[in-house]
Amino acid sequence: MSELYNTRKQHLSSMSSLLTHALVTAVKPQGFPERTFYAEAFTAVASAYHNLPQATIQEFIDSSQKRFETSENARNHLEFLWYAEDLFSEQSGNNTPVFSLPKTFKQTLRVKPTNWLLLRARFYIQHGSILQQFVWKHVALSLLRRNWNGEHILDRGIGACIRGEQKPEYASDQYTAFSLMILTDLYKLTGNKRFKEYFDKGLNKLRDRWRQQSIELTQGRGAYQLFGYASLIYILSWAQSQNPQSTTLTADLDQAIKHLSSFQHDDGLFPLVLKEADDRSDWETYNNLYDYLGFTAAILSRAAFIFPEQYNERST
Repeated sequence: MSELYNTRKQHLSSMSSLLTHALVTAVKPQGFPERTFYAEAFTAVASAYHNLPQATIQEFIDSSQKRFETSENARNHLEFLWYAEDLFSEQSGNNTPVFSLPKTFKQTLRVKPTNWLLLRARFYIQHGSILQQFVWKHVALSLLRRNWNGEHILDRGIGACIRGEQKPEYASDQYTAFSLMILTDLYKLTGNKRFKEYFDKGLNKLRDRWRQQSIELTQGRGAYQLFGYASLIYILSWAQSQNPQSTTLTADLDQAIKHLSSFQHDDGLFPLVLKEADDRSDWETYNNLYDYLGFTAAILSRAAFIFPEQYNERST
């Protein structure tokens, strides 16, 4: 079993290392070649996982901080920047903040979708007051209760939830996978078994649907997109670490890794949409290639370090 863990860890670490080095190569003094909101923050996380020079890591931290201070769009993604901050602390074991970020968010609760609100709940449960922790734990559980439809965690805002809106794009494979990834953190932070129960139900249904769809994430908003596959690999890795004797989980994880790696270019980068031809016609208006690349580099690195430490080579 340890040899299998070691091989899987190497595959994940190799993929994320190639991607991280490609991102370091792609960035220019003025930043990445396309619009970004949080790419620099997650690339800093991935760079730390792979023991890149501290000067390189600090450049990405400084660039992310500058973008946050000068870009309204970056400030609108504060939840994701705090997520990167927490991953940085998790990787280093040091709780000293590397970014200077406010602890208050824009009050857009009625329009933010479920995945975003679960990410905000994660922040308050980890960093908030005792009252905030209590309130947001119950907000997260209420969101799950209202939005779990037996197949997906519906990705809709509180307003749409209250109105009982049902739209095809709400039933998203990608954002269900991302929400399930956040549930692993909510469970670890709170110990509340209901988060684990929703995780198990959601993952089982996602795996069934994924296998029926030829190991592709095809349904709802963000279909076929890189962001969802990075999240999928993380949740399969976490679930497999919790159930190491499960041969079906192991097989699904290996299939997901193989599928994603087949889209990695020779230069280490991935397309945003994992299809034979990514002509950007499937992109949403908010999609940024380098945001998803930086996120993927960090999440694959994090997934690799779920497994036991037989494999210690962080950089290839």
